[in-house]
Amino acid sequence: MSDLLDLCEQTESASFNDQLEAFFLEHIGELIDGMVLMKVAGGYAWRSRVSDVRRRMAPRGFVIENIQTRRPDKSVKSCYRLVAKK
Repeated sequence: MSDLLDLCEQTESASFNDQLEAFFLEHIGELIDGMVLMKVAGGYAWRSRVSDVRRRMAPRGFVIENIQTRRPDKSVKSCYRLVAKK
């Protein structure tokens, strides 16, 4: 049973990573709110998936930047964008 659960998690994670990578490639250079990425990559562990995709894209000449801004209510808005390495 444990092996089956591991396989399901790996398949789901790979699928979310693939979806996230495709989304970034469709929006190269655009700032994307983390809340949007959460919907693309799944509500749980979406930041880890951004990190996974960041590592996958690096050998292909891309970086994923993270830009944080403080909102008036003092919360932090986190945005990401895929750009070519300089």
